[in-house]
Amino acid sequence: MKSFKRILSAIIACVMLMAVAVPFAAFADGPVVEVSGGGANGKPGDEVACNISINGAKIGAVQLTVTFDAAVLEYQRVEIGDDIRDLPEDNPAVYLANDNDAATGKLILGAAITKGVEFDVAALSIIFTIRNVEESTHSIINIQVDRLRDEEDNALEFTANGGSVTVTVLHIESIVFADESKELEVGQEFVPEYTVNPEGYTDAFNPVWSSDNAEIASVDENGKITALREGTANITIANGEISATLPVTVKPAGVPIESIVFADESKELEVGAEYTPAYTVNPEGYTDPFEPVWVSSNVDVAVVDENGKITAVGEGEATITVSCGEISATLPITVVAPAQQYKKGDMDKDGEITVADALRALRIAAKLVEPTEEDLLIGNVDGDNEITVADALKILRVAAKLAEEDSLQ
Repeated sequence: MKSFKRILSAIIACVMLMAVAVPFAAFADGPVVEVSGGGANGKPGDEVACNISINGAKIGAVQLTVTFDAAVLEYQRVEIGDDIRDLPEDNPAVYLANDNDAATGKLILGAAITKGVEFDVAALSIIFTIRNVEESTHSIINIQVDRLRDEEDNALEFTANGGSVTVTVLHIESIVFADESKELEVGQEFVPEYTVNPEGYTDAFNPVWSSDNAEIASVDENGKITALREGTANITIANGEISATLPVTVKPAGVPIESIVFADESKELEVGAEYTPAYTVNPEGYTDPFEPVWVSSNVDVAVVDENGKITAVGEGEATITVSCGEISATLPITVVAPAQQYKKGDMDKDGEITVADALRALRIAAKLVEPTEEDLLIGNVDGDNEITVADALKILRVAAKLAEEDSLQ
């Protein structure tokens, strides 16, 4: 069957190369045509193209033999350039690519055109795949012109230049994990990041994953690590003799903080007062780290330090917030003016208990003076909620140094 294909291909080639039928006016004597193949470069596994262009005169028939190093390049196909593909219907082209010997590095390419066509762009592209060679190499593609005729079947002079493919091989030298080690909790999954060096390596990369303690941490074929129970394990990625290891430590699953609750729903303070609120962190037995951050919404009213101590600095309202990560709690604070302190029996509030104070109390007891609320607070020393002669006499005894001030409390 293969011999038949070769015979058939040879017959088609002969018909194709003889298919010049329409005479045209003679061209200038001795036109010179350049046949050249462009270069390409890549790495093993890449698909590269050698573009063959024919420039300089109108061509009626052409046959080329292209040879290449089949140990480096694997032939895939030939693509026809626009100059041939887009010929008008009244000027058809017969095209042939004989690839029977492509496995050994030989192709026969040909075309016959009814009317001459001047090629000024790539006429053909030979597509190769670069084989998995071990070392960088420079592979030559030779172009031999077997037949080059104009539309009157006149032989054309020519120059021929081959092409080339430069193959760059970069072997894998190392695999490096992004993390030097990893700590996981039981039940967690993790896919480590890593880089393969050098950048642009050409070796096949088919990583194999393994764990030296699969009961602690297992790893699947995609590198996903699953923490199973407390302990340590080494996770290894290997590609041939190149490998990297990631130490993994598995801890018990943590108990996250769910809420923070203040003991007071709100708090009223006097200016100058200090107060450290009590609170609870839930649930009991949490294992997440608790690092509270304290903030006041109005530092002109109340400030709070890093330990949660609140200082009332001005009248008004503020909200104190304690937070840990996304968990927080708030405590509304109202700051009021400090209550004025009075000394029992000191009716004129001069800081001393004198006869004048006793007389003031006596006038109130005799209904000669209407008492104020402050009078009632200061002058009612016996606790019966009114100022009487008995109250006035107690104040007089203190003023006369016959009794101690604390007898008025």
